[in-house]
Amino acid sequence: MVILEVHKLKKSKLSGFSLLELVITTLIIGIFVAGGMGGFSYIRQLTGRDADRLEALGFARMTMENVLTSDFTALTDTPTAPPPSDTNENAALPAGSDLANHANGKRWYIIEDYIDQGGATVGKKISVIVQWDESPSTKQITLATLKTDTQ
Repeated sequence: MVILEVHKLKKSKLSGFSLLELVITTLIIGIFVAGGMGGFSYIRQLTGRDADRLEALGFARMTMENVLTSDFTALTDTPTAPPPSDTNENAALPAGSDLANHANGKRWYIIEDYIDQGGATVGKKISVIVQWDESPSTKQITLATLKTDTQ
């Protein structure tokens, strides 16, 4: 007759996680979380810059459309320098805009005679500039087009 002995398995005293393993796991997870938060911060910064550029482009387009709807004969040459202050009607950005509030934004346009190779004036070159402060430098967007007497 064969007698089978069944041995009960004893639980090891070493089962589970040690305190050292928990501390190391917590540190590794903390490093990944900190890296992820840094990435989110960087992406948020880029998004803010893109929002400023998009707003500046909108102001430039709006200003360009206003100038282009003017009569050709009413378009006279303007100085090429930016306006001296935000009190200039042409320079002021609408109140409440992010560029006007936090980035010292301003806009202006330049109208110049466009002369062909023969020396004849064939139209007006219109440039619209929107400028704002974006740490550590100043950024700007420039839109330019040519308007002729027949447009």
